Amino acid sequence: MPLDADIARIIPLMPLQDVPNLTPVNARESMRALAAARNDIPLPQPGSVEDAALPGPGGEIPVRIYRTSRTPAPTVVYYHGGGWVAGDLDTHDRAARTLAIELDCTVVSVHYRRPPEAPFPAAFDDALAAARQVASRQGDFGGFGQPLAVAGDSAGGNLAAVVALAARDGSLKLAAQLLVYPVTDVVGNFRNVHANRRYPSREQNREGYFLSLAVMQWFADHYLAQPDQAHDPRVSPLLAASLAGLPPTVLCTAQYDPLRDEGMAYAQALRAAGVRVIEGPSTATSAWGHSQPPRKAVGASRPADAATASGRPTGKPWAAACGPPSAHAAGGLNEHLTRPRIDSQACFVPHLLCQSSGVLRAGFLGQGIVRRCAARPGRQHSRCAHRKRQGQCDLGPVGFSFLDDENAPDSVNPSLWRHARLNNLHGLFKVTERVYQVRGFDLANMTILEGDSGLILIDPLTVTEAAAAGLALYRRHRGDRPVKAVIYSHSHVDHYGGVEGVMTPEQGASGEVQVIAPDGFMHEAISENILAGVPMRRRAMFQFGPTLERGPRSHVDSGLGKVSGRGTVSLIAPNMIIREPTERHVIDGFEIVFQLTPETEAPAEMNFFFPQERVLNLAENGCHTMHNLCPIRGAKTRDSLAWSKYLDQALDAFIDQTDICIAQHHWPTWGQAKVRRFIEEQRDMYRYLHDQTLRLMSHGLTPNEIAEGFTMPASLRGAWHTRPYYGAIAHNVRAVYAHYLGPYDGNPVNLNPLSPQGEAVKYLEYMGGADAVLSRARRDFDAGDYRWVVQVTHHVVFADPANREARELGADALEQLGYQSESSTWRNAYLLGAKELRHGAPKSPPGRRAA
Repeated sequence: MPLDADIARIIPLMPLQDVPNLTPVNARESMRALAAARNDIPLPQPGSVEDAALPGPGGEIPVRIYRTSRTPAPTVVYYHGGGWVAGDLDTHDRAARTLAIELDCTVVSVHYRRPPEAPFPAAFDDALAAARQVASRQGDFGGFGQPLAVAGDSAGGNLAAVVALAARDGSLKLAAQLLVYPVTDVVGNFRNVHANRRYPSREQNREGYFLSLAVMQWFADHYLAQPDQAHDPRVSPLLAASLAGLPPTVLCTAQYDPLRDEGMAYAQALRAAGVRVIEGPSTATSAWGHSQPPRKAVGASRPADAATASGRPTGKPWAAACGPPSAHAAGGLNEHLTRPRIDSQACFVPHLLCQSSGVLRAGFLGQGIVRRCAARPGRQHSRCAHRKRQGQCDLGPVGFSFLDDENAPDSVNPSLWRHARLNNLHGLFKVTERVYQVRGFDLANMTILEGDSGLILIDPLTVTEAAAAGLALYRRHRGDRPVKAVIYSHSHVDHYGGVEGVMTPEQGASGEVQVIAPDGFMHEAISENILAGVPMRRRAMFQFGPTLERGPRSHVDSGLGKVSGRGTVSLIAPNMIIREPTERHVIDGFEIVFQLTPETEAPAEMNFFFPQERVLNLAENGCHTMHNLCPIRGAKTRDSLAWSKYLDQALDAFIDQTDICIAQHHWPTWGQAKVRRFIEEQRDMYRYLHDQTLRLMSHGLTPNEIAEGFTMPASLRGAWHTRPYYGAIAHNVRAVYAHYLGPYDGNPVNLNPLSPQGEAVKYLEYMGGADAVLSRARRDFDAGDYRWVVQVTHHVVFADPANREARELGADALEQLGYQSESSTWRNAYLLGAKELRHGAPKSPPGRRAA
């Protein structure tokens, strides 16, 4: 399994490579220089950062405290890495900031005494003293009564682990420990051949990566005054007499790291002692907080045998990819590693934080994902879904109980797993005293405004059955109030198709119920869903995956929501049109400011502001995902420049009066400061996609060339709501290119290519026939080159649709691409493509879907 090429180019430039000339002074200078090398990338900004000191056994212990706006909050005591010798508060400042933001907690970063000036046990003594001080003064940090956890990376992970042991024995209650590629066994100072043999990664990753075995030997020699101190459990926690009673643990390792196997051994030993352990996704190398995510992911391990008829991969044994497992890896650990898994390089730092922060929140820090998103003060939540009625409709997130497991399976990108779990929350939610939302009954939300005498409904979902069930749920909790108005936010069917479930056409024709829509709504609704409806319906099956089974190896999410409802689609023409850029109306005593946003997420769309409630509704222009500039199902390409401009206008016009931001998908954002940042980052995301694509177009790059190398800046890449759960960077880059220049890439070769069938026949003839192609494709599959395998088997299948071997190999490769994908729509497309290669195209299910 080769190291990603981008990372391989960086490794020689990393510090700590020249071991013969290494000194504590230049090691520290190198670590600081490495941190400074990222100064062009804006630092994550928690609510506040301050330096302080805590009393310790050797004098004051410098600490840095990172707080978010949340009060009270859990507290995490964080110990930096750097081999005990080289790290400090500045070298790991970015990592500590990120932890505070991602965990929404207070982080206390500790600068312990370092060797050789202060060898063991100085660092341990300071680490434990700091934890005790924070626990005794928690009111000064996150707040009394809030959970307390420890965390650290590398040598800091070692300190976090041994502090957790001491805390257990000293009655200091910890809620969790986060150990990022920790040092767990120092016996032999990494020099003893017999000791090293227990951990094959020490030999496999001896040199050539960020951390070498020689550097670990150098670190251990400086940390320990006497080699036999390595047998002390305060140095080697894996040697502790008992690990029972330790707090729940998130443990992350690095694929190309000498410490990998001892970290896995510690996870196995914790489990054997009855400790709850979640092994977070691996990073590629042990440069947490310093490295950049690679531009592309290398594939998951190939199944050991051909896929079964059901398409379930069997997984490749860890030994086949990384050499023989160590002696301690027998049993449960080896079993765990033989499951199909996403490659470490696909799960770099953002995904590591995704898994660990989600787990620490969920139970460890007492802030479970469900409670965090569904039980904020001022909200009501009803856990119910409208199930199938006589086989005619399919409403709500039925069949997604597998998402109750907080641990991401190896067949789902961990970041997408988190998003899918959040989308699985469904029911009636209170936003303010007069604003409610029904979420999870369909792909979109139905927003319900309480007027003086009745209800104003925004977006009555896709099908009448879902809309009726959502309104019935509201009435069950809030009373039987009549519908006074229905508003369509835009021209996609999941925002109007259920209208006859909440009103009748006669009520619209008579004006008894106002039906309000943006200018151009009827033209765009007909254009998209009738004129282009036939091909779009087939393509939408790949985008939303309605024919996929629901499960961790198939459909888990649709990005914007759980499912698109199946049932009866309807449309009642509007009797009131919003035509001016901004219009203010009072409907049944409820004041609404309408902001037209044409040519954004839909050709006809509008945002809403509710000044009395201090709520801004961004329709589908600001959701908790990177959106599509041209969805897989097909649509007119969207104007990302206009999209960013309208978000900027909303920010200028409404932010000073806004406390809550909602949308017609996903969940609210609470608090003016967070709303401001949310809108700014959404705006900047679409503007950056636009501007950088145009810049690279001007340099002569084609759509595929731009897409292959395009990365978002770290300030945007690190925000959950800008992750590509629904859209995807590569697809959006192509959409911007097509918006300005059309689909042709400027290369005359592509003006009039052969048909897929004609092209396939010639490719096979030139490449020596199907057997030769498949033989090479199998080798590429084994090497993890799934994108190429998909392309080449495509030619074999088009040349000979009956070639079973090509269909199965292509399906295997598509499946692995799906398992890696962070975009739910790409995952659905890959997995449905695999299913159809194996079993043929299904009949189209009832119902329509467009978003």
